[in-house]
Amino acid sequence: MQKQALWNRNFLGICFTNFFLFMTMYSLMNTLPIFVTDVLKADKQQVGLVVTLFLIGAVLIRPLAGKWIENLGPKKILLISLTLFMISNVIDIKIKNFFPLLILRFIQGIGFGMATTATGTIVADLIPDNRKGEGIGYFNMFMSLAMVVGPFLGLTVISHYNFTIFFTICSIFCLLALLCGNITKTPEHISNKKTKTNKSLQLKDFIEPTGIPISLISFVLSFGYYGSIAFITLYAKEIRLANVSSFFFVVFAVMIVISRPFFGKLFDKRGENIVIYPGFLLLAIGLIGLSKTHTPFMFLASSGIIGLGFGALFSSLQALVLKAAPAHRKGFATATFLSFWDCGYGLGSFLLGLISVYTGYSILCVVSSVIILFDALLYYKLHHRKTVTFVEHTSKAA
Repeated sequence: MQKQALWNRNFLGICFTNFFLFMTMYSLMNTLPIFVTDVLKADKQQVGLVVTLFLIGAVLIRPLAGKWIENLGPKKILLISLTLFMISNVIDIKIKNFFPLLILRFIQGIGFGMATTATGTIVADLIPDNRKGEGIGYFNMFMSLAMVVGPFLGLTVISHYNFTIFFTICSIFCLLALLCGNITKTPEHISNKKTKTNKSLQLKDFIEPTGIPISLISFVLSFGYYGSIAFITLYAKEIRLANVSSFFFVVFAVMIVISRPFFGKLFDKRGENIVIYPGFLLLAIGLIGLSKTHTPFMFLASSGIIGLGFGALFSSLQALVLKAAPAHRKGFATATFLSFWDCGYGLGSFLLGLISVYTGYSILCVVSSVIILFDALLYYKLHHRKTVTFVEHTSKAA
């Protein structure tokens, strides 16, 4: 099979759109808690609401975004969402009270949820079918780069300047995302005319049925993974490694950036199972290692192993969802996958956080590793076994 071109202006355009979008998100995620407590003088208990409302906005809008993408096309939804995200970030500059900030965070969540659904749909259309794993890996690599640069830049700016300058820089990132999205030419959108003539609402008007099995696997993965990682700073403080906790996500993201091109090519050449099963194993090993660590080396080594596992799993699962969906349902497939992922993130952070009160963070990491291994069995049952059965039936019929 001839290797089709992957790198071109449009693919780079949507990758940089994703980069600037996530640069803004990660910068805000790590600096807003300081803004809430130091500038707005809100209670520490209220900091969680800033994250929660953002997440609620993203989760609620994604099923609708999938439907809008099918009807209007992903490019229009991308530009509308990025404009909304940019305007809400510009208004951040004038925020003086906590309640208006919560409203803005909900709006930002809506804009972010729509935008990430649209970028995921567009990149699926731009990537050649025989390079889906590699292309999705590179696309998500830009998100990982933002995970490294965003928090570092945000914390550096507020430590040397002020939040007015910081929010201005975030607004510029939003503008750059909008410009990159605008210059990206997308393939002609394929719509399903039957859905337009059907006036009665059905579940598939919001969720892509072919994406549910893999999305359920991503839900359990996100639940177990974020259930531990959400408290990594507190855990580092508990084991007296607070001075190196800031490097955890740097090592984590660097390992993702390094490994994703390799895992993507392996996915395309050898199939998903050769990447996904080692991904589950690496993630579980990393979490168990984290539970036993008491030295900076073990702490950061565990971070690197977790990064490798996460890098193998997230892009591969997303690629599977997109490959299974019909051409006109890529938006719904992206929305379904990301909605399940975000729900796992929210529930995992909340429920496992409650467990950690009684068990401690070390035991929590072990619990999370067990959840990850269970998810590997779930993957076998919902995807691997069914694929093997389909191939066997096809061979017998031939």
